[in-house]
Amino acid sequence: MEAGDLIQAHEAGVLDWEKVVDFSAIASGGIAGRKSTDDITLFESQGLAIQDLMVATYVYKTIAP
Repeated sequence: MEAGDLIQAHEAGVLDWEKVVDFSAIASGGIAGRKSTDDITLFESQGLAIQDLMVATYVYKTIAP
């Protein structure tokens, strides 16, 4: 709720805050991520570059062949 681009998307009516979840809930398996190839997952980092790197590593290890 602190990301300016997400606030703008919400104000434009293209983002529903009810559908926004913390990435850690998906990564831990607490909440299902994409259920089909039509679903969209957006990672909005509001922290340090190391957090971006850790997420990229997790995604790569999870979906790479």
